[in-house]
Amino acid sequence: CSMTPLLWIQYAIDSTSVDPSHSLAKEVIQLALDEFPGCILLWMYYLDISFHCTSQDDQNDTTRNEQTKDLCWEIWCNAINATKGIQTCLPSQPNLMLNFYNLGIKCFPRKAKEIYIQRA
Repeated sequence: CSMTPLLWIQYAIDSTSVDPSHSLAKEVIQLALDEFPGCILLWMYYLDISFHCTSQDDQNDTTRNEQTKDLCWEIWCNAINATKGIQTCLPSQPNLMLNFYNLGIKCFPRKAKEIYIQRA
């Protein structure tokens, strides 16, 4: 019996008590995405974990911040490509994709036009 997306997320959250750097949680979510590549909830959590892992090192380093933004943009684009035309993995959350696009616009305001074009 395979784990559901929510169980994968819970496992990743639990792993942060063992590994406060969130690297293990990121690896857990990567495994979950191998099993559920179209689950936008997993992608959202992966984006959050990736941002946390890369931004906690040097918050005042401008180059590092740009690299973090680039990495998160790449993850966001991969999530959109992986979930295009797929319904959410949680039928009780029909607005999850809309929320994900809104998150993209909030996190990447300079790329808002590109985001709207991808959504269309």
